Parts: sequence; C-alpha cells; structure tokens
Amino acid sequence: MIASVAGYPVDDHVRAVLDAMPTLVWVADADGAAIYLSRRWLEYTGLSAHDASGDGWTSAVHHDDIDRVTDYWRAVLASREPGEVNVRLRRFDGQYRPFLFCAAPFHHVSSGQARWCVTNIDIDHLLRSSGRQVHAIVDNIPALIAIHSRSGELEYSSRAAQESRGQDLDEMKQSPFNTVHPDDLPALIDTQQRSFTTGEPLEFELRLRRADGVYRWCHMRSVLVSDDYDGAARWYTVGTDIHDRKTAEDALRRSETFLLEVQRLSRTGGWRFDPATGVVESSPEIQRAYAVQPDEDFAHPPFWFDRIHPDDRPRVQALFEQCLHAKTEYRAGYRIVRRHSVSVRNRPSGDERCRPSRRVHRGIDGHDGALAGNHRARFRRRGTSRKRAQVALGRGQHSRSGSTLDRGRQGRIRQSPDPRVHGTDARGAETMGDG
Repeated sequence: MIASVAGYPVDDHVRAVLDAMPTLVWVADADGAAIYLSRRWLEYTGLSAHDASGDGWTSAVHHDDIDRVTDYWRAVLASREPGEVNVRLRRFDGQYRPFLFCAAPFHHVSSGQARWCVTNIDIDHLLRSSGRQVHAIVDNIPALIAIHSRSGELEYSSRAAQESRGQDLDEMKQSPFNTVHPDDLPALIDTQQRSFTTGEPLEFELRLRRADGVYRWCHMRSVLVSDDYDGAARWYTVGTDIHDRKTAEDALRRSETFLLEVQRLSRTGGWRFDPATGVVESSPEIQRAYAVQPDEDFAHPPFWFDRIHPDDRPRVQALFEQCLHAKTEYRAGYRIVRRHSVSVRNRPSGDERCRPSRRVHRGIDGHDGALAGNHRARFRRRGTSRKRAQVALGRGQHSRSGSTLDRGRQGRIRQSPDPRVHGTDARGAETMGDG
C-alpha cells in the first residue's frame, strides 16, 4: 500500500521500518525538502508532520546553529555525497541536546527519483552508552584521573581519585585544593594559572593527603584537548603515586652524603671503570688525593695512569690489564705524582683493591663487567715525612728489644709518659752507645 505524505508517495512498509528505528529519521527530496519524518522524530521535537515538512524541520534547530546547518545542507545537496554535522535539536520540553546530523543519497525504486535519508543521532545517548564502558575501564586504572574545563573547573574524577581523597565528585568540586600539602599549594596554583593562560601541558610533583590523613608524593600531568567531542576544550589529568620512588631517592641521597663524609674523614676514595664505555667514575675524595684540576679529563684511564710514578706505572698498568682481562681482583700499591711537586704513596687500606662490580661474568651485551675499587692515600710532602719517622721509630724499638746488655754494666731504661719519647740513665746510655 502506498500512502502520500506532503504530496509524495511513501510505501507503508517503509514507514513501518522507519518508525521502528531507535533513532530520529526523515526523508527529503532531491531539493532537500522533508517529505517524511518518522514517528520518533515528531514525538521528540513535538512538531506535527505538517509543521515539520518542507523546511519546517529547521524550526527545531538551535538558533545559533541554523545558519551553519542550512549552509552545510545546501553544500551536501549540491555535492550529492554523504555528509554529517553536529547540531542541537530542541526537545518537546524546550531543552536542546546535541545530535549528529547524517545525510546519505538514494534513489526511489518505483519512481527512480533521487531522495535523501537523514538520521539524527543523540550524541549524549551515544556517549552515555560508550561512556559506561570507558568509565568502567578508567575506574579500574590505579591512577588519579580527572577532567577539568578550559578554565580549570572539575568535571570528572575517577573512582581511584575519589577513594584516595575520601571525597565524592561534588565534594571535590567544592574544595579542589584541600588535600594538597600547604607547602606545595603556591607552586601548584602558579603553575596551573600559567598553563591555563598558555595552553601548554602541565606537569609537576606534589604531595596529596589521602583519606587516612597521610601525605604521599604524586606526579601529575595535564594535557589540553582543544576540540573535544562537543567542541569544547578540556584538561585531561593523570596522577601517579611516586611516594615510594621519592622515599627511595631521598634515602639514596642520604646514603651517598654519608658515604662521601666517611670517605672524607677516612681519606678513602672510590672509583669505577666500565670497559664497555671506557669511562672512569670517581669520588670527590680520590679526586682530591690525585689533585685533579678543572681543566683535566679524569673520566678516562690515561689520566689516572699518568699520575702514577714513572717507576711504578708499567707494573701497575700491566697488572690492571691482566686483572681486567681475567676478571679477577686487582690489588696494587704504588706512588702517585701530583702537581706542585707533591709525592703521594697510594696505599688504600695498605693496598689498592678492585674487584668486578658484577662479579666475574660477561653481560648479555657482550661487554665485560665493570671494575670498582677503593684506595686510601697517605701523603708524604718534602721535609715532613711521617712515613720515614714511623720506620725509624720501628727500627729503634727493634734494636732496644734485641740488644744483649752486659749484666755488670746493665742500666735502667726509663719510659717516658709520652710513648714516642724514650730515655736512659748514664749507665744505660753508655751501654747503648750513647755515651
């Protein structure tokens, strides 16, 4: 059966199909005039078929969109190609909602005339349908996720963010900064205002108070999406808990500071050589021991070997190469020569020791393990030889303990309160050759 709508024939079966579709549908002639509008379209807009026919459908379009939509509709008709555009349609209660206006050409089978099939898809309904899936995914991500308007007003926060703060979305909107650590708040506000003005990505670290009252470090990054699904601009923010990392970094810095102080007090330095890169890492104390100057390249082995006394250098260098090749412990004692005519005997804990830092193995990249070592330097400046005095004192003690004194001429050896000073009486001095 064929029915007539606005003077155009429309098959009853076609009408039944269009009326059963869960979207707003209407049919236009080759000139773009509406010749049939589905029951759902008429119910949604509250218009009658008579009022909506022809170009009457435009009365349901938002006044701010009417010129843009009609211009686009004429361009699509002229091109005879499918097209789509966003438009706001007025609902029967006067509320406007965003729709996707889609048009596609076809030919009527019976008459052979050109027609257009137009569908209006509720964007909000589409987003709600897909949004439920997106929210389910986002809410299961262990990160603090939020969406703000272009001016910074909170629009959405993930379940993880709400549970972390112990607040729902409305409470977070009312007091967006009450969980930020007071010491971090000024910098946060300044950074946000600068990004809101420039539109540049926002990235910072701050402490946030959890629901249990504990502050934890978080890394926040916000990116501005200029053309969102509805044409508006929004800030998308992702926050990651980095408290454990920050705590570990602080502990490492304290440990490094303590180690450097211990090296300074014990005059013990450390170094590490990586054969893969040929780079030497060294502590400040060993740099002081070797009198490293600002213009010297001490990141490579030649510097350190050049500082070794010429008489010791071949032996030490050969030993180092041997241990490096065999991946065994390296232990050596030698003298170094510094600038300003300072001679140093390098005796780390009696000797310099070094062992493979990754034990004896070859890495997956084919390079040998690095060597790490430490040393303790004893300084000997001209005219102030502490080492020479220690040797002389040791020889004197050995001579006194090993001498055989004549019983008849045995004298008394007096011990001074100062252990470094020894004395004898006259008889003792004569016996020991002092008289």
